[in-house]
Amino acid sequence: MLEVKQIVEQTSYGATKPLIIVANNNKKYILKFRNSSDYDNEKDLHIFNEYLAYKLIELYNFKISPQKLEFILIDDYTVALAEKACTNKFISYESLTFLKKSIGTNIAIEFLENTEKANADDINIKSFRNQVKHIDNYILNNDRIKENTNVLKDLNASERYYAIDYGLAMLDNRIYEAIIDGKIDIYRMSLQNCNTTYCDRYIFNEKEFSFQKLGIQNLKDKIQEIIETCPIEWEILKYKEEVIEIISSRLDSKVIFDETKCPMELY
Repeated sequence: MLEVKQIVEQTSYGATKPLIIVANNNKKYILKFRNSSDYDNEKDLHIFNEYLAYKLIELYNFKISPQKLEFILIDDYTVALAEKACTNKFISYESLTFLKKSIGTNIAIEFLENTEKANADDINIKSFRNQVKHIDNYILNNDRIKENTNVLKDLNASERYYAIDYGLAMLDNRIYEAIIDGKIDIYRMSLQNCNTTYCDRYIFNEKEFSFQKLGIQNLKDKIQEIIETCPIEWEILKYKEEVIEIISSRLDSKVIFDETKCPMELY
Protein backbone atom coordinates (compact mmCIF):
# COMPACT_ATOMS: atom_id res chain seq x y z
CA MET A 1 0.00 0.00 0.00
CA LEU A 2 1.20 3.50 -0.84
CA GLU A 3 1.84 6.24 1.72
CA VAL A 4 1.71 10.02 1.29
CA LYS A 5 5.15 11.61 1.08
CA GLN A 6 4.18 15.16 0.07
CA ILE A 7 0.99 17.17 -0.46
CA VAL A 8 1.38 19.33 -3.57
CA GLU A 9 -1.96 21.13 -3.82
CA GLN A 10 -5.71 20.69 -4.08
CA THR A 11 -7.10 19.87 -7.51
CA SER A 12 -8.92 22.60 -9.40
CA TYR A 13 -11.88 20.27 -9.97
CA GLY A 14 -13.88 17.78 -7.93
CA ALA A 15 -16.64 18.38 -5.38
CA THR A 16 -14.96 15.93 -3.01
CA LYS A 17 -11.87 18.21 -2.75
CA PRO A 18 -9.20 15.66 -3.76
CA LEU A 19 -5.50 16.42 -3.44
CA ILE A 20 -2.50 16.11 -5.73
CA ILE A 21 0.15 14.26 -3.74
CA VAL A 22 3.52 12.58 -4.15
CA ALA A 23 3.53 9.04 -2.78
CA ASN A 24 6.42 7.12 -1.25
CA ASN A 25 7.22 5.69 -4.70
CA ASN A 26 7.93 9.31 -5.84
CA LYS A 27 5.01 9.33 -8.30
CA LYS A 28 2.18 11.87 -8.40
CA TYR A 29 -1.39 10.82 -7.68
CA ILE A 30 -4.85 12.24 -7.05
CA LEU A 31 -5.73 11.34 -3.46
CA LYS A 32 -9.45 10.65 -3.00
CA PHE A 33 -10.96 10.35 0.47
CA ARG A 34 -12.98 7.67 2.21
CA ASN A 35 -15.20 10.33 3.73
CA SER A 36 -15.76 13.25 1.36
CA SER A 37 -19.33 14.07 2.35
CA ASP A 38 -21.20 15.75 5.15
CA TYR A 39 -23.18 12.53 5.56
CA ASP A 40 -21.42 9.77 7.50
CA ASN A 41 -23.54 7.05 5.90
CA GLU A 42 -21.83 7.85 2.57
CA LYS A 43 -18.40 6.90 3.90
CA ASP A 44 -16.42 4.81 1.37
CA LEU A 45 -19.15 5.01 -1.29
CA HIS A 46 -17.37 7.54 -3.53
CA ILE A 47 -14.05 5.70 -3.54
CA PHE A 48 -15.72 2.31 -3.96
CA ASN A 49 -17.48 3.65 -7.06
CA GLU A 50 -14.11 4.76 -8.45
CA TYR A 51 -12.55 1.40 -7.64
CA LEU A 52 -15.44 -0.53 -9.21
CA ALA A 53 -15.33 1.59 -12.38
CA TYR A 54 -11.59 1.11 -12.86
CA LYS A 55 -11.88 -2.64 -12.30
CA LEU A 56 -14.71 -2.89 -14.85
CA ILE A 57 -12.71 -0.84 -17.36
CA GLU A 58 -9.87 -3.33 -16.86
CA LEU A 59 -12.26 -6.29 -17.17
CA TYR A 60 -13.68 -4.98 -20.46
CA ASN A 61 -10.24 -3.91 -21.72
CA PHE A 62 -11.50 -0.40 -22.43
CA LYS A 63 -8.97 2.41 -22.98
CA ILE A 64 -10.92 5.33 -21.48
CA SER A 65 -9.14 5.54 -18.11
CA PRO A 66 -5.64 4.01 -18.43
CA GLN A 67 -4.30 5.70 -15.31
CA LYS A 68 -3.45 3.36 -12.43
CA LEU A 69 -5.51 3.20 -9.23
CA GLU A 70 -3.74 2.22 -6.00
CA PHE A 71 -4.63 1.92 -2.33
CA ILE A 72 -3.03 4.57 -0.13
CA LEU A 73 -2.85 5.07 3.63
CA ILE A 74 -4.02 8.17 5.47
CA ASP A 75 -2.60 8.20 9.00
CA ASP A 76 -1.51 10.72 11.63
CA TYR A 77 1.55 11.65 9.59
CA THR A 78 -0.68 12.43 6.60
CA VAL A 79 -2.91 14.58 8.80
CA ALA A 80 0.15 16.55 9.98
CA LEU A 81 1.20 17.12 6.36
CA ALA A 82 -2.31 18.27 5.49
CA GLU A 83 -2.55 20.65 8.45
CA LYS A 84 0.68 22.30 7.33
CA ALA A 85 -0.56 22.49 3.72
CA CYS A 86 -3.80 24.08 4.91
CA THR A 87 -1.91 26.65 7.01
CA ASN A 88 0.15 27.51 3.92
CA LYS A 89 -3.08 27.73 1.86
CA PHE A 90 -2.13 24.90 -0.51
CA ILE A 91 -5.39 23.13 0.36
CA SER A 92 -8.75 24.26 1.72
CA TYR A 93 -10.04 23.71 5.23
CA GLU A 94 -12.84 21.59 3.73
CA SER A 95 -10.30 19.27 2.10
CA LEU A 96 -8.42 19.03 5.40
CA THR A 97 -11.65 18.13 7.17
CA PHE A 98 -12.43 15.34 4.71
CA LEU A 99 -8.88 14.00 5.05
CA LYS A 100 -9.11 13.92 8.85
CA LYS A 101 -12.33 11.88 8.61
CA SER A 102 -10.66 9.41 6.24
CA ILE A 103 -8.07 7.65 8.38
CA GLY A 104 -7.27 4.24 6.91
CA THR A 105 -7.18 2.92 3.35
CA ASN A 106 -8.10 5.41 0.64
CA ILE A 107 -7.46 5.46 -3.12
CA ALA A 108 -4.81 7.20 -5.22
CA ILE A 109 -5.28 7.62 -8.97
CA GLU A 110 -2.27 8.26 -11.18
CA PHE A 111 -1.91 11.98 -11.91
CA LEU A 112 -2.05 12.88 -15.59
CA GLU A 113 0.38 15.64 -16.57
CA ASN A 114 -0.36 18.09 -19.38
CA THR A 115 -4.12 17.71 -19.39
CA GLU A 116 -7.05 20.08 -19.12
CA LYS A 117 -10.80 19.71 -18.68
CA ALA A 118 -12.38 18.78 -22.01
CA ASN A 119 -15.21 20.68 -23.64
CA ALA A 120 -18.18 18.39 -24.32
CA ASP A 121 -18.55 19.57 -27.92
CA ASP A 122 -14.91 18.69 -28.69
CA ILE A 123 -15.07 15.02 -27.67
CA ASN A 124 -15.75 13.46 -31.06
CA ILE A 125 -14.02 10.08 -30.78
CA LYS A 126 -16.92 7.65 -31.17
CA SER A 127 -15.13 4.68 -29.57
CA PHE A 128 -14.28 6.79 -26.52
CA ARG A 129 -17.85 8.09 -26.19
CA ASN A 130 -19.24 4.55 -26.55
CA GLN A 131 -16.93 3.02 -23.96
CA VAL A 132 -17.54 5.78 -21.42
CA LYS A 133 -21.28 5.40 -21.87
CA HIS A 134 -21.05 1.63 -21.36
CA ILE A 135 -19.23 1.97 -18.03
CA ASP A 136 -21.37 4.88 -16.80
CA ASN A 137 -24.61 3.08 -17.55
CA TYR A 138 -23.41 -0.21 -16.08
CA ILE A 139 -22.64 1.47 -12.73
CA LEU A 140 -25.57 3.96 -12.85
CA ASN A 141 -23.48 7.09 -13.24
CA ASN A 142 -24.87 10.13 -15.08
CA ASP A 143 -22.54 12.69 -13.51
CA ARG A 144 -21.06 13.71 -16.84
CA ILE A 145 -22.67 16.96 -17.90
CA LYS A 146 -21.88 19.79 -20.32
CA GLU A 147 -20.72 22.12 -17.55
CA ASN A 148 -18.54 19.40 -15.99
CA THR A 149 -17.68 16.60 -18.41
CA ASN A 150 -15.38 14.73 -16.04
CA VAL A 151 -13.19 14.15 -19.08
CA LEU A 152 -9.61 15.38 -19.47
CA LYS A 153 -7.98 16.27 -22.78
CA ASP A 154 -4.34 15.31 -23.38
CA LEU A 155 -2.52 18.46 -24.50
CA ASN A 156 0.31 16.45 -26.05
CA ALA A 157 -1.77 14.12 -28.19
CA SER A 158 -4.43 15.04 -30.70
CA GLU A 159 -7.84 13.54 -29.94
CA ARG A 160 -6.73 11.77 -26.74
CA TYR A 161 -9.11 11.91 -23.82
CA TYR A 162 -9.34 10.37 -20.34
CA ALA A 163 -12.55 9.72 -18.42
CA ILE A 164 -12.35 10.55 -14.72
CA ASP A 165 -14.53 10.80 -11.64
CA TYR A 166 -17.04 7.98 -11.28
CA GLY A 167 -17.62 8.79 -7.61
CA LEU A 168 -21.31 9.77 -7.80
CA ALA A 169 -22.49 6.51 -9.37
CA MET A 170 -25.58 5.27 -7.50
CA LEU A 171 -25.42 8.39 -5.32
CA ASP A 172 -26.85 11.09 -7.61
CA ASN A 173 -29.87 8.91 -8.32
CA ARG A 174 -30.14 7.90 -4.63
CA ILE A 175 -29.76 4.18 -5.17
CA TYR A 176 -27.37 3.83 -2.24
CA GLU A 177 -29.90 5.68 -0.13
CA ALA A 178 -32.50 3.04 -0.98
CA ILE A 179 -30.01 0.25 -0.17
CA ILE A 180 -29.10 1.79 3.19
CA ASP A 181 -32.78 2.39 4.03
CA GLY A 182 -33.64 -1.23 3.20
CA LYS A 183 -35.97 -0.22 0.35
CA ILE A 184 -34.01 -1.47 -2.65
CA ASP A 185 -36.29 -4.47 -3.32
CA ILE A 186 -39.05 -2.06 -4.40
CA TYR A 187 -36.86 -0.83 -7.26
CA ARG A 188 -34.94 -3.98 -8.15
CA MET A 189 -36.75 -4.65 -11.44
CA SER A 190 -36.35 -1.04 -12.58
CA LEU A 191 -32.65 -1.15 -11.76
CA GLN A 192 -32.20 -4.07 -14.14
CA ASN A 193 -33.66 -2.05 -17.03
CA CYS A 194 -33.27 1.70 -16.56
CA ASN A 195 -31.06 3.76 -18.88
CA THR A 196 -29.42 6.23 -16.52
CA THR A 197 -27.43 7.86 -19.35
CA TYR A 198 -30.50 8.68 -21.44
CA CYS A 199 -31.31 12.06 -19.98
CA ASP A 200 -30.84 15.67 -20.98
CA ARG A 201 -27.96 16.27 -18.57
CA TYR A 202 -25.75 13.42 -19.78
CA ILE A 203 -23.34 14.51 -22.53
CA PHE A 204 -23.13 11.26 -24.53
CA ASN A 205 -26.82 10.57 -25.14
CA GLU A 206 -26.55 10.56 -28.95
CA LYS A 207 -28.60 8.10 -30.97
CA GLU A 208 -25.63 6.73 -32.94
CA PHE A 209 -24.44 4.83 -29.86
CA SER A 210 -23.46 1.24 -30.70
CA PHE A 211 -23.78 -1.45 -28.05
CA GLN A 212 -20.82 -3.76 -27.49
CA LYS A 213 -21.65 -7.12 -25.96
CA LEU A 214 -18.41 -8.72 -24.83
CA GLY A 215 -19.84 -12.02 -23.68
CA ILE A 216 -17.98 -12.17 -20.37
CA GLN A 217 -19.08 -15.22 -18.43
CA ASN A 218 -20.06 -15.48 -14.73
CA LEU A 219 -20.58 -11.73 -14.28
CA LYS A 220 -21.94 -12.10 -10.77
CA ASP A 221 -18.79 -13.96 -9.74
CA LYS A 222 -16.64 -11.26 -11.39
CA ILE A 223 -18.31 -8.49 -9.37
CA GLN A 224 -17.96 -10.55 -6.20
CA GLU A 225 -14.24 -11.02 -6.89
CA ILE A 226 -13.82 -7.26 -7.34
CA ILE A 227 -15.62 -6.48 -4.08
CA GLU A 228 -13.61 -9.09 -2.20
CA THR A 229 -10.41 -7.20 -3.10
CA CYS A 230 -11.70 -4.08 -1.32
CA PRO A 231 -10.14 -3.21 2.05
CA ILE A 232 -12.11 -4.93 4.81
CA GLU A 233 -12.57 -1.59 6.61
CA TRP A 234 -14.63 -0.10 3.77
CA GLU A 235 -18.19 0.24 5.01
CA ILE A 236 -19.65 -0.49 1.57
CA LEU A 237 -19.00 -4.16 2.31
CA LYS A 238 -22.09 -4.13 4.55
CA TYR A 239 -24.12 -3.80 1.36
CA LYS A 240 -22.05 -5.99 -0.94
CA GLU A 241 -24.84 -8.47 -1.74
CA GLU A 242 -27.14 -5.70 -2.97
CA VAL A 243 -24.35 -4.09 -5.03
CA ILE A 244 -23.36 -7.43 -6.58
CA GLU A 245 -26.98 -8.12 -7.55
CA ILE A 246 -27.61 -4.68 -9.07
CA ILE A 247 -24.37 -4.29 -11.04
CA SER A 248 -24.15 -7.88 -12.30
CA SER A 249 -27.72 -7.62 -13.65
CA ARG A 250 -26.67 -4.62 -15.78
CA LEU A 251 -23.34 -5.78 -17.18
CA ASP A 252 -23.44 -6.79 -20.85
CA SER A 253 -27.15 -5.90 -20.96
CA LYS A 254 -28.46 -4.26 -24.13
CA VAL A 255 -31.81 -3.54 -22.45
CA ILE A 256 -30.36 -0.79 -20.26
CA PHE A 257 -29.47 1.23 -23.38
CA ASP A 258 -33.08 1.30 -24.57
CA GLU A 259 -34.01 4.94 -25.20
CA THR A 260 -37.54 4.37 -23.91
CA LYS A 261 -36.30 3.54 -20.41
CA CYS A 262 -36.33 6.49 -18.02
CA PRO A 263 -33.37 7.40 -15.83
CA MET A 264 -33.76 6.30 -12.21
CA GLU A 265 -34.89 8.75 -9.56
CA LEU A 266 -35.97 6.79 -6.52
CA TYR A 267 -37.35 9.52 -4.29
